[in-house]
Amino acid sequence: MQLQKVNNTNPQPNFQARNLSRVVSTAKNGVKSVIDVYSVDKKDEAFLNRFAEALKGQHLPQDSLMIGGKNAKASVLDAIKNILSPNRHYDDGLLVAVEDKKNIAGILDYREKGDIDINTLYMFKDDAQSMGRKALLLQALKDIKNKGDFFAQIMPQNLKEKSANYYKSLGFSKEKQTGDLIISDEKLGEKIKNLQNKSAISVKDLKTSPNIDLINVLNLDK
Repeated sequence: MQLQKVNNTNPQPNFQARNLSRVVSTAKNGVKSVIDVYSVDKKDEAFLNRFAEALKGQHLPQDSLMIGGKNAKASVLDAIKNILSPNRHYDDGLLVAVEDKKNIAGILDYREKGDIDINTLYMFKDDAQSMGRKALLLQALKDIKNKGDFFAQIMPQNLKEKSANYYKSLGFSKEKQTGDLIISDEKLGEKIKNLQNKSAISVKDLKTSPNIDLINVLNLDK
């Protein structure tokens, strides 16, 4: 998805998006695809407002493996609204996947609800973007693991049968009483390692990367 320019006569602020990881996939013909995963929050309010404004005029395609409500656009806008809310929980997070340093490929938001709930995961090119989906999920699981004694969970109302089966194939287990898909805190490290090793991707964690202006990365003013 390419965001259209949103007119703004004010000088551009210094955004604070943090590049957390880079995932690379190499096709049989040698062509490489790169997904960078960024963490964004209240400091990126101007960028996120422009993102939300651009979304309002777009028809979002169906993502058959989406995590979220029935309306994709409403789910994505709610994820942006939540991270900007003064009432959001300290452990809530919003991740943005950028493809080849020019297109927003997808977003994931997670929220603290006793454990950490992966509330929305949406890709702008449906399940064709397997690498981007895995890149977002891997980073979310790493974030959750770093927070301490939290399970990763996906609530059943945010899943269709196809998507539930997909995330179970990536390491989630169905909790009998609630129907939630979960990965316990004790198994997060193991599941992260398995997902990385079984996927045809190369993952690089960027722990010391500087904060980056996403407006410049995405060339929004050109």
